[in-house]
Amino acid sequence: MHDSIEKFKTLKDYIQVWPGHGAGSACGKSLGAVPGSTVGYEKLQNPALKFDANRADFVKYLLADQPEPPYYFAMMKKLNKVDRPLLTSVPIPALMNNDQLKEALNNGTKLIDTRHKTQFAKGFIPGSINIQNNNSLSTWAGWILNYEEPFILLAEPSQLNDISRKLMRIGLDNVMGYIPDTVAWTAGGGQLNTVKGIEIGSFKNILNEVQIIDVRNATEYNEGHIPGAENIFIGHLVKILIK
Repeated sequence: MHDSIEKFKTLKDYIQVWPGHGAGSACGKSLGAVPGSTVGYEKLQNPALKFDANRADFVKYLLADQPEPPYYFAMMKKLNKVDRPLLTSVPIPALMNNDQLKEALNNGTKLIDTRHKTQFAKGFIPGSINIQNNNSLSTWAGWILNYEEPFILLAEPSQLNDISRKLMRIGLDNVMGYIPDTVAWTAGGGQLNTVKGIEIGSFKNILNEVQIIDVRNATEYNEGHIPGAENIFIGHLVKILIK
């Protein structure tokens, strides 16, 4: 990497740079959000280009505060080396009825609820896991889902194409089916769980009476955390809880 950086510095300033990853990607730290750049701009703004020929300092900088590598990275390396069926269209999951859903959940199949977290908190099917349909959907799904096990989606029909695309890009296409909401579940007698939020004032009052789990990554935790809070990154915590 250091040798590549040194070669990069010899390029003309006007040459365009097109990033392979965007902001929020787990493939590196502090990835920028700009859709394009130039060699000249990177020479001025990119901290990785400030180390001149000092390889040791560059290596130290590069390895420090890297994000947690999702579990699916190992599987992606494997899948990239073997033959895979060619997908010429986006597979859309089949709609499941309530009886099929109940049977699947009783058999341990995971239900991924892709609604916004505020909707999820107001009422969710017990045991379901909330992964919002945003740019980080595939990252968190890769942390939580097992490639060898089917899973179910709770998603609006209009979002299925987008969600399926995001998941299939990391090889997660083992979708048993989907449900559009929780209506059929409650109509069939199923109960919903809720998540109660705590205001900061109430939190301060019970601070010394509860165990606090800080689910941010280690870099965020080390930059500042509530005294006494235990750091268990959410990607690892979910694996512990759903064993």
